[in-house]
Amino acid sequence: MLTRFPVFGFVLSSLLHFGVFAQFQVFENGTVANSTNVALSTACVNALQSTVQCNSSLVSIAVSDYFYQLDDSDFTSLCSSTCSSSLAKYHNSVASSCAGQPQPWSGYPATYFGDVYWSSYNLTCLTDSKTGKSCMSQLANISASYTNDTAATSLPTSVLCSPCVLSLYQQLQGTAYSYYDSIMATEWATIQKTCGVSFPTAVPVNPTNVTAIPGYAPNNFTTSNVCYSGNSYTVASGDNCIAISKAKGVSTGALININSLLPDCSNLQAGATLCLPQPCITHTVVTGDTCASITNDSSISFTQFSAWNPSINNYCTNLIAGQSVCIGLPGTPYNGTTIAGATGTQTAVYATATVAAPSNLAFQSTTQCGKYYTVVTGDDCSLIVLNNTITLSLFEAINPSINANCTNLVPGLAYCVSPTADWNSTSTTTTTSGYVSPPDPTPTGTTSYCYVWHVIVANDNCALLESEYGITFAQLQQWNPNLNSTCGNLILGDAYCVSGDAAISRTSTTSNSMSTTTSTKTTSVSIPGPTQSGITPGCTAYYLTKSGGGDTCASIESQFGITFAQFYAWNPAIGSNCGALWLGEAYCVAGPPVATSTTVTAPAPTQSGITASCNAYTVTPSQGASCAAIESQYGITFAQFYAWNPAIGSGCTNLWAGEAYCVGVSS
Repeated sequence: MLTRFPVFGFVLSSLLHFGVFAQFQVFENGTVANSTNVALSTACVNALQSTVQCNSSLVSIAVSDYFYQLDDSDFTSLCSSTCSSSLAKYHNSVASSCAGQPQPWSGYPATYFGDVYWSSYNLTCLTDSKTGKSCMSQLANISASYTNDTAATSLPTSVLCSPCVLSLYQQLQGTAYSYYDSIMATEWATIQKTCGVSFPTAVPVNPTNVTAIPGYAPNNFTTSNVCYSGNSYTVASGDNCIAISKAKGVSTGALININSLLPDCSNLQAGATLCLPQPCITHTVVTGDTCASITNDSSISFTQFSAWNPSINNYCTNLIAGQSVCIGLPGTPYNGTTIAGATGTQTAVYATATVAAPSNLAFQSTTQCGKYYTVVTGDDCSLIVLNNTITLSLFEAINPSINANCTNLVPGLAYCVSPTADWNSTSTTTTTSGYVSPPDPTPTGTTSYCYVWHVIVANDNCALLESEYGITFAQLQQWNPNLNSTCGNLILGDAYCVSGDAAISRTSTTSNSMSTTTSTKTTSVSIPGPTQSGITPGCTAYYLTKSGGGDTCASIESQFGITFAQFYAWNPAIGSNCGALWLGEAYCVAGPPVATSTTVTAPAPTQSGITASCNAYTVTPSQGASCAAIESQYGITFAQFYAWNPAIGSGCTNLWAGEAYCVGVSS
């Protein structure tokens, strides 16, 4: 609930829950290079993209420009001396590393955005000089006690001259990043006279030196006028990105990315024409939201949420309260009518025919493609996938030279943006019945009545297959009955049917003297290096950890689409908390189904209520533990972690140091 505090001209809000992240980047990796058109030194870019050791809720506070009423625990979490010194260090590092270089963004000094966070911290963390408590509660009480037309200077002297009110005005006057103006300067002078104090009253110098109208291109600048969604909007006076995205039913992040707006939308200009992204069912982010809570409440998968919101990073640390995110597929579903004599064609993201691959095709990009896009300076993956209506996961799969963070797009190279549905299929032989022979070995029980096959490669999973081929998991399991209910046993290199006949009963007859024999497929797997003891004898694929480091259980699980429970069951020597993963060793990444009866003894004290089916634990360190870190390490969601460890609480406020927590269960 937002409460207007008219006597002092700012907004107060109760902070219901802080995120669990104890640090954030002012600019995420790749943001600077993709949003500036000037040459900056590597040291300057690295300084701008460095991490500050502050609670990530500071991002929401700075962007929303609200002041938050903090309880004791929130105040301790946000207003730490570590955060204050880290913000100062960030300012000094950027000022030093970027000295003598062009402004990264015209009119804005390199230190601008870091200083915005620093100013927000100083204002939010004001303390009463007498009690040492947060000032925000006192200011909220003052706000609630007076009507909208109460002038600040008419307040009782005991209130007007209180330490928190005086500190507030001092801080507002002392920073160029507040709304302090000439009217407030007059008001502040009157307050000082009443209270018998003396402080500066001058309005601070604006830190920016914008010479062009914000939101308009400079002379001789050329750009495409194409708006791929076909929907545009003219900015009206008083508009902001959050209000526009909410009114138009679009993602705020997509609106900002498509129109090359600054992250805080400060360069939005009245009269400018914006290209709107495709509309979708939206959710307004509230304080305390996580990707896990949003996907659970909306009954969608994290894969879907990521595909529909490419501006949200892989760790979901840049959700911003007030912004809109998509919880449904952007765009209007196609409901065409059949034209007499026409043959059926694939709609949605897949092409029905290939075009000649260009000479500047990126390394390893598929040539089973109906449309290519040549990258230009300033492009990023989120912009490309939004403009070409393709999911980020599919875009990365058909262009494997792109790294996990999509920071290595090469201007001038062409990338596929519309593959054919069978882009990952191997040439096969079609029988006279119309069915296609599998191009590689198939798991036991796979249907032979199949039209399209998919050969499993690293990072494949069932959700990806369902999305790529427009099928359901029930169909995938029907054609490939060897698949277990969690899709945890995909076999690398095997062919899976992704388009087959519906389930029907089939009988075959043979001549009266024909005999039937059953053959068993035996596959020999080469082990690429030394192994630890206890590896499952049924392993069908191995991974050799890098001798130079960098591999973790979580990265291996993500790469091969497996769970920690599976990885641990196939490689028990790594330990229940992955504490014995060795460099230069071969580990099983595809093995037999994990037994449902597997149980593990907890390696440390536990809280009450841990699920009885737990088969993997982790022990929290003495300091620095967080639910987010555990979820990232073991490739699980907060919903799973909370379900297995209910004592932590729905907001992860009861995570104890030195305790064992469940990170995997029997299937």
